[in-house]
Amino acid sequence: MSAGDHVINNKKVDPKKAKARHGKIFVGGLSTELSDDDIKNFFSQFGTVSILAFLYIYIYIYIL
Repeated sequence: MSAGDHVINNKKVDPKKAKARHGKIFVGGLSTELSDDDIKNFFSQFGTVSILAFLYIYIYIYIL
């Protein structure tokens, strides 16, 4: 079964299914009202959250 051609900005593209990867994730635009636990609880559905590095209103999350 073929999904047909995909065209973005007048260019033919070959979409592929994304592969899950572990590592560092950048998350921006967070509310200052979120706690560490709120963020860990949300991202733990994707893996074990090992480190949260807060830098102003964005964080880096390390998922193992």
